[in-house]
Formats: sequence, C-alpha cells, structure tokens
Amino acid sequence: MFVIFVIVFYKPLNRLIGGIKQIDGKNKSISFNQPVKKEDGNDDIMMELDSTFSISFLNETKDAIFKEYQLGKKPLQEQIDFLSKACAALAIANNFNSTYVYCIGSHIRLLQALNSSDGVSLQEIKDFYHEVEKQYPELQQQYSFESFLALLLNHNLIATQEDKYHITVGGQNFLTYLIKEALPMDKDY
Repeated sequence: MFVIFVIVFYKPLNRLIGGIKQIDGKNKSISFNQPVKKEDGNDDIMMELDSTFSISFLNETKDAIFKEYQLGKKPLQEQIDFLSKACAALAIANNFNSTYVYCIGSHIRLLQALNSSDGVSLQEIKDFYHEVEKQYPELQQQYSFESFLALLLNHNLIATQEDKYHITVGGQNFLTYLIKEALPMDKDY
C-alpha cells in the first residue's frame, strides 16, 4: 500500500510540501507561500490527480493510507514528516528505476567492485571497460567509454576524490535497492 501511495502522490505532494509557508501546530493549520499549482500554472494539484485517477479511487487510496498508518491520530507535523519521507522515497525509487533501465551488467559489476575497494583510478576503469568490450564487442555500439562512465557519474552512483573513483552513498543504496527489489544484476554486457 505504501508503494502505491508513493507512486501516486509523489509529484503533487512534492509541490504541496514545497509551497508550505508556515505550520501552526496549535491551531492545526498550514499556510502556503502561494497557491499550489502545476508547474505550468494552469491547474491545481487536485485537477491533475482527478484527470489521471478517479476521485473515488483517490479517496479510497487516501483513506486506506491514513487508516493503515493511523495518520489521522498523529499530530500535523508527524503527518507532514511521514508524507515528506514518502515523497523522498518515491523520488529515490523513481530515480533508481530509471537508472536501472539504462544500466548494463558491467555498470553493476563496476559498482560492486567499487563497493569493496578504496577507490580506483580512471585507468583501472578504462581497463575494466576494455575487458568487458573484449567479451562483448557490441558494447562499444551502445556505450562509448565516456558515456559508460557518464551514466554512473550523472546518476551520482560514483564520484571522484583525489584522482580516484569511489562509489557514493547513492551507489551503495542503488545496489541495496536492486537486491531488495530482486532486480537481476546479471544484465547483458
């Protein structure tokens, strides 16, 4: 149920939480900087949700979430904290899912190797890439070395420090996510 909640409500909740100006726990009220609108400024969040999902489905899901996590019994700040963490979890899961789609097996194997090392040089990564390329000549057609490395850097799975490449906390969490979600790590290449 939580996963459904996060998937359905991530974008609207992200905009809603970002627009909060002040939370008054005593009076149980929230004031906003400006009306919460879609990015294009034409419709509010509910119109966007209503156009994607039926109102009855939205209300049923919302009620199930509030019941399952007993949100109605919690103070407003705890509700906001819960929903903020849910939005963050959705953002991370969404990012990891899209990263996984573009990753090839050698990306994952390199992350695993970096996870158990103190970092490697650019030359060591090039050597790794060329070894994979020997096994799979078609790798070069899909990923040049530069694009192979860029995927890991751009998705913040690895970073450089003192001329060495290291796995990031995001990269470690990505590997954990793959295991928890039972996603195959033995992809092609």
